[in-house]
Amino acid sequence: MRPSDVVTRPVEEALDLPALESDLDEQHPWPGLEGYAEGDQEYFKGRSEEIEKLYTLIRRERLTLLYGKAGTGKSSLSRAGLFPKQRREEALPVWVRLDYSDHAPLLGAQVKSAVYDAAQVAKLEAPEPVEDQSLWEYLHLHEGEFWSPNHRIIMPFIVFDQFEELFTHGLAHKDPKRLADIRAFISELSDLAEDRVPPGVLTDSARQVRYNLERHHYKLLVCIREEYLAELDRMKDELPPALFQNRMRLTDLTAEQAKEVVEQTGRAVGADELSDEIVERASEDTKEQG
Repeated sequence: MRPSDVVTRPVEEALDLPALESDLDEQHPWPGLEGYAEGDQEYFKGRSEEIEKLYTLIRRERLTLLYGKAGTGKSSLSRAGLFPKQRREEALPVWVRLDYSDHAPLLGAQVKSAVYDAAQVAKLEAPEPVEDQSLWEYLHLHEGEFWSPNHRIIMPFIVFDQFEELFTHGLAHKDPKRLADIRAFISELSDLAEDRVPPGVLTDSARQVRYNLERHHYKLLVCIREEYLAELDRMKDELPPALFQNRMRLTDLTAEQAKEVVEQTGRAVGADELSDEIVERASEDTKEQG
């Protein structure tokens, strides 16, 4: 498909948004430890300010870092807060949790597969990834745009969840091949974040013609527990500068935000009338755990 084929229409008409299921309902409005999924957006309350702040950071740079303590809801904020908003803005949310196990595919291949699979679910026309193709190459192919059924170009929005596993599972690995793959992936991530043409492409004019060097139509979000920020700092020379400049800390819900959650989603089970008591008990439990 060519850019000249684009039809200008309101976003609501242009996007064929997938039907998303939710395990929640009015009688069971809270998900528990697994967190909120994208389909749970109707029940995800109390974080509107954080959603807007993070969305602004994402628009500003290609790469954004979201960090916070365990249990603050980084995954929920991404999936139930950001994903629906990004879809409305003609983006393709792609959730990635890298697998560092012995027999897992190469990390770059995992990301390409996740992007392509998400495009298939959303019924987009998308380039099929091939072997020996870096992430930068995959997202810069000539005529490699992601097209909606209504002829609009859709932007991949790739979220790397639980990125701390790079340190707990990845770099703790003993297999030299896996460690080499991790180093290669970090380099690929930096290429994408800084829009740095890979050396193999930069020095090969025959390869350059396959790629659009002017297109940077993607966004990246890295989510990590804040106790691993020191590990990122130790690798500062290898990682994209945006990880240290374009970042947001997610904190616990305030008492006012927690009350909003209870009042807006717990009405059907009578929890709204007990919102003050519920928030107070939850606060006491948090202090005891801390």
